[in-house]
Amino acid sequence: MPRTVTREPRPAAAARSAPARVQLGPYWLWYRADRDRWCICWYDDGADGRGRRTRRRETRIGGGDPDHPPPAVLDALAAFYHERRAPRREAPPAALAVTLIADWLQARETAPLIGRRGDRRPVALNRYADAVRHWLRFFEADRRRLGGGAHSVDDLGDPDLIDRYIAFRSAEAGQGGRSVSPHTIDREIAAVRAAVNWGWRKRRLTSAPYIAGVPHKPRPHRRALLPREVAQLLEAARARPEWHHVHLYAMIALSTLARSQAILEAEHDQVVDGVWYGDRGDVPGATATTLRTRVESSKRRGYAPLCPTLAPWLEGRRGKIVRWTVTGTRNAARARTRGIAPGTPVTRETHSIKRSWAAVMIAAGLVQRDRAGHPLMRPVVDRNGVQRVSADGTPLAVPLPLGPPNILRHTAETELHRRGVPESQIEAAAGHAPRGTGRRFYAHLRLEHMREFLAAVEAYWSEVGKYTQAHLRYQRDTNIVMLPGARAAATKENG
Repeated sequence: MPRTVTREPRPAAAARSAPARVQLGPYWLWYRADRDRWCICWYDDGADGRGRRTRRRETRIGGGDPDHPPPAVLDALAAFYHERRAPRREAPPAALAVTLIADWLQARETAPLIGRRGDRRPVALNRYADAVRHWLRFFEADRRRLGGGAHSVDDLGDPDLIDRYIAFRSAEAGQGGRSVSPHTIDREIAAVRAAVNWGWRKRRLTSAPYIAGVPHKPRPHRRALLPREVAQLLEAARARPEWHHVHLYAMIALSTLARSQAILEAEHDQVVDGVWYGDRGDVPGATATTLRTRVESSKRRGYAPLCPTLAPWLEGRRGKIVRWTVTGTRNAARARTRGIAPGTPVTRETHSIKRSWAAVMIAAGLVQRDRAGHPLMRPVVDRNGVQRVSADGTPLAVPLPLGPPNILRHTAETELHRRGVPESQIEAAAGHAPRGTGRRFYAHLRLEHMREFLAAVEAYWSEVGKYTQAHLRYQRDTNIVMLPGARAAATKENG
């Protein structure tokens, strides 16, 4: 059996009096000289309220010395490690919450990712890792305050523990840290709920306790943008090259009802025969070798025909559709290191548009206001949660955008309902409809099925056109792009 063991370093003062122990994961070897026996030791936090204890198992192997354990005991340590790491089905009261959450997060990070070199994992993984860090800090603080052993999975179903976690996170925001909204706390609780459900699906748990969310959380901001406001947004996004990706994102979101993550992860081969496929698994002819497995999500992704206004913006693109292009770099030394000349456009992958979105919304004047019409301001804080100040000592603050990027999806759905588009077509585009055999294998009927959807989207762009032409590519640059169907018709006319 293969084994990989390490010698744990010790401080210089302790190294003169005690040898470095041989350790594999959380288990280490200890030589009992009075019996000439080697023991495997580990810490047991336990869920019985007795606190942390050191446990050991005798191997019945002797010989060697503390600095040079015999090969047989190293094999015994490796076998014990693999035995303890093997998944075993446990009841929620006996399963440790920390162990289950850590294994769940590791399973997500090591999930297969099939695709081209340089692909990065979606930003959702970082969000899950942040949620796990907050929970680990809470577990430690809660155990110190209340005493007892480690929290079990069964404890997660206790409403009192959820209330303590909500109070823990809310108190951190009140002590000078970053503001934590109820929706953020609810997402962190959802991460633990996902870990418990994962343990049940993987037969690690005999049952999964119910984990409540944040009670009475405020409803999200659901105001839709007016056509005039959409025009302001598009004009502001086209004003600067480093915001062009926000413009393309807005065009796709308003034309297809796609979710934010689906837009940012989409590639050129997800547009086939005039249809936008939000999920790569729905692309006609997709195989296991060409698909790239995305992070598991309960949120479905839809499909939609490309309207004539959006199609030219996607023509000729390769790889990721939404990419961030910036002229030059902010750091001159970094530019010299990378061999980038000043003023050279640099294209990078886009995994989040939150900062660029906020900047565009503020530039367009689409900010939240009080009853008197004054913008609502948000303090600018550093990584430690301390508000930044200007050179003259004035606290820095920025206006709050009128809504997150998802406001475009809500705007498009509102407009389609207002124009009388059948509910089945809206659900298919938004990803609300379940994925069945018909959706997966009868792609040739989709354009006919989405006729009203396509007409309503194009009518909406005509209404936006009363205020701007930023949505029309053929009037924004000299490269007039023709759709394949129009190109074929023109060729036939010219003989």
